Amino acid sequence: MKYTMKHVAFRKLYLPLLAAILFISAAKPYTAIQSAEVQRGGPTWEFNLLNQMGGNMRAIAVQGETAYLGIGPRLVIVDVSDPENPQFLGQTEILPHLVENIVIIGNFAYVAASYAGLQIIDISNPQLPNIVGSETDPTLAFAIAYTNNHVFITNPETGTLRLLNVSDPTHPSPVWSQGGFGGGTDALVNGDYLYTIMDTLEVFDISNITQPQLVTSLPANTLDNSWFYSLAVAENNLYAISVTSEFYVFDISQPDLPEKKGMIFLDHNQYLSFDIIVVNQHAYLADYYGLTVIDISDPQNMVKINDLTPFWFTSQLAVVNNIAFLINWDGMHVIQINDPISPEVIGAYEPGSFMNRMAIIGDYAYLYGASDSAVVYDISEPSTPQMSARYADICWHEIVAYSDQIAFATCDSGNMSIVDTVNPASPQTIKEIPVRSVGMAIQDQSLFVINGNNSQFLVFDLTDAYNPQQIGSLALPGSPSGLVLVGNYAYTRIGLQIIIIDISTPGNPTQVSSFTIDDIRAPMATEGAILVIGQNESGLAVFDLSNPLTPMKLAEIDTPGAVYDLAIKDSLVYAADYSGVAVVSVTDPSQPQMIAYHPIINSELGWPSGAGEVVLKDDLVFVNANAAGVYIFENEYEWTMYLPLAAR
Repeated sequence: MKYTMKHVAFRKLYLPLLAAILFISAAKPYTAIQSAEVQRGGPTWEFNLLNQMGGNMRAIAVQGETAYLGIGPRLVIVDVSDPENPQFLGQTEILPHLVENIVIIGNFAYVAASYAGLQIIDISNPQLPNIVGSETDPTLAFAIAYTNNHVFITNPETGTLRLLNVSDPTHPSPVWSQGGFGGGTDALVNGDYLYTIMDTLEVFDISNITQPQLVTSLPANTLDNSWFYSLAVAENNLYAISVTSEFYVFDISQPDLPEKKGMIFLDHNQYLSFDIIVVNQHAYLADYYGLTVIDISDPQNMVKINDLTPFWFTSQLAVVNNIAFLINWDGMHVIQINDPISPEVIGAYEPGSFMNRMAIIGDYAYLYGASDSAVVYDISEPSTPQMSARYADICWHEIVAYSDQIAFATCDSGNMSIVDTVNPASPQTIKEIPVRSVGMAIQDQSLFVINGNNSQFLVFDLTDAYNPQQIGSLALPGSPSGLVLVGNYAYTRIGLQIIIIDISTPGNPTQVSSFTIDDIRAPMATEGAILVIGQNESGLAVFDLSNPLTPMKLAEIDTPGAVYDLAIKDSLVYAADYSGVAVVSVTDPSQPQMIAYHPIINSELGWPSGAGEVVLKDDLVFVNANAAGVYIFENEYEWTMYLPLAAR
């Protein structure tokens, strides 16, 4: 049976006594059990991955009335039968890496899962999609194309094109590969030919599927000597976009000899297009800012006829029955394109995508996105978190609760906010405070803030929390950031110095000391008289604050990656070090010990992912991995009793 940390104290007192009673009542005479194995009793600590939520939306495929989305490390299935109100159907377990591209064939989804290679998923039951097969490329799977029980997969890092036999989806097997190319961002099959972008446009004859033959290699010859990125095909035309946004049309009536028919240059200071869909006489481009529509009826005189640009950082799109499904790092946007000149947004599915920052108040997690949006999740059941609200155009980078009715939110690029949390599922901004906070903490009835606008340490009285009054300030040298409080002292970082401020009289804060650290990033966390500081590549440093004016470094401990954030509770330090989360015991602060480590997806491909923030709630550990979403871990204690095995 599993128990949480909240019950440990009780069980430490009573369970050993109960175990002893059971031992006596169940035991045989000593001579009969002297050779029997005895199972020792007591708590066993475990650190388990409980769930994951959100992540960057970077892949989409639509079949009929169902959309298949790559959201972080999961394939998510959404019902789009009502385009104005898409509904979640189901999702896979956490995949080994991020979903980059998806192809749907029958009851299977073929997923290019970045550094986890090909993942094949049975989608016959949309509520319970499950992985049935996989084939892991030694490095990376990005673009994917299917034909005749085979899939082609590109690897843009090594410039390799691979072919797998998937006639048995449970056991995909490699058939062929060819390297030496310069990239690998897109691939499609048209008849007996494979068109793939390996920086240049490569054309393969695949009439003999097991022996593809390269027949043409076509450089982009673009204005900036750039390279192709994405492809589409319609009838006898092949369409290609370069990374500098030259849009090309090629005649492929002779498939092995594409002939340029036309080109339109889109101002690449504004456009960076990632995907193309062609419908009738129009091309739809997912570009950096939204959806671009081009009239392609005359390939020699193509005309851009519309920009739909309320979106940032779009990546892919799909079109079904005059409905375009456009994804960006905020979600999936549903666009009516009956009239290509006037496309209209009619719906959205926005579960929370690329997460910059995270805060937890009570049973709710507040996740701040990369484009000034925020989502609120109910985490009362952490194994099944539920989104309860979404906010557009809001800046809540960090939220700190003052009571169950009010909290304070910081904004890296704007003012602080006072937030009404009476209804925590739907918090509301009450007013702003003209301070750009780069560090915030609350103690008793005082709010302490590092003002990034003028490098001041500010103190506000919260007697009337709805109308905080500034009562003290202290000018600081340099550019301070970060703030922790220990008793009557505040600690903030300026360069390679930790500045110590006496706050015993909140209205008169005074700098009293400082000490040198080894790294400029230096996230901090405290518990009791222990201060732990992240040291980037060199792990953690543990300081004794028994004398708060002269902290003493007790020890250092290395971590696998660079420490971006940390938190401490019950003498356990949780360090987000980009490649994962490390758990370090400081029960003896002079001898810290790493007792657990859980790797988390990290990648610089596309929008970056990696463990960059950690937040604690009761026995739960939330790790924000940006494009990979939020990982939820649980501390668990397992108890066993002192029972001789022979007696059971």
